[in-house]
Amino acid sequence: MFSEDKFLLTAGKRSIGFLIPPLILLLTPVSMSYKYYALLIIVVMGLFSQTGLAQPCNQFSLGHDTTYCGPFARVLSSGLAGTRWSTGDTGVSITVTAPGTYWAFDSSSCGTFADTILLSQIPYPSVNFGQDTTGCSNRELVLSAANPGASYQWQDNTTDSTYTVTHAGTFSVIVTKSGCSALHSIEVTYGAAPNAFSLGANANICTDATITLNAAQPGVTYRWSTGDTASSITVSQAGKYYVTDSNACGTVTDSISITTTPCCNLLIPTAFSPNGDGMNDEFGVVYRCPVQIFSMSIFNRWGEVVYTSHDPTVKWDGTFKGAPQPLDVYVYTVTYTDPYTFEIKSLKGNVTLLR
Repeated sequence: MFSEDKFLLTAGKRSIGFLIPPLILLLTPVSMSYKYYALLIIVVMGLFSQTGLAQPCNQFSLGHDTTYCGPFARVLSSGLAGTRWSTGDTGVSITVTAPGTYWAFDSSSCGTFADTILLSQIPYPSVNFGQDTTGCSNRELVLSAANPGASYQWQDNTTDSTYTVTHAGTFSVIVTKSGCSALHSIEVTYGAAPNAFSLGANANICTDATITLNAAQPGVTYRWSTGDTASSITVSQAGKYYVTDSNACGTVTDSISITTTPCCNLLIPTAFSPNGDGMNDEFGVVYRCPVQIFSMSIFNRWGEVVYTSHDPTVKWDGTFKGAPQPLDVYVYTVTYTDPYTFEIKSLKGNVTLLR
């Protein structure tokens, strides 16, 4: 005799719909004088296949408004497959990565339900110490983490916006602004400017000679007046040569003047093979100048003189008193007068006779 009715109970922003099975209502007077009645609801279970007292309508919550520090990815979910979202999507959930206000909307036989959420974003405080670096004993290194309105905590618990580095190590700071914190750090090694050095005294060399200039020292780069970047260069021309040694802490420069003079230098081979093949059959000096007052002597291993000459054009054929000498190492001495400087020069060395 009772028909099935539908009721919607509402509390604040949350709405719950219920389907009420057939009811037997019994009104019982409590006090006739005050004309109040108590309503006793006796629930009569319907068909045996029905389960539970009521079934909820499709309500949902997207959660509380939230503020994020820096980039974020937030999954918003209604739990309902037919939900329409402010992004244009339809489905149970969406993932958002940008700040803004998002809403979700769903309809059912119980009614229409919607919820909104505000997602805000605050950027992390910005600090840029740059790459790991080298501090220098000859100058001050100051790290700055300055952000207006921020607070600071360095690795030693100091709280200034800047930090003066006086030694090698890892230096870090936590910068906090508007509730968001960021950690920044830098590795600092310590060094000094290059050491002073010398290319040597000004030098005079023969016109056909070379001289090596050396500016080597650890941990520096080099820049020569010739454009070279090696630690040393070999030069043969007259002129003034400069070099700068550099590192992160400074530079040091030196220079040298080179002059040239015509000279008479002899070239002497270290081996010969008197086997009659026409190649290296004789031993003697090679010269490109008019040698004066020349003398050469060659000794065997017992100190016996096996060859003597006063003519630079004459060479030893590897014989002594007409007999071929054995394979061995021989000692030579040479003296001559330089025709340009009139300096008497002496040379001594070894030559190997090969058979």
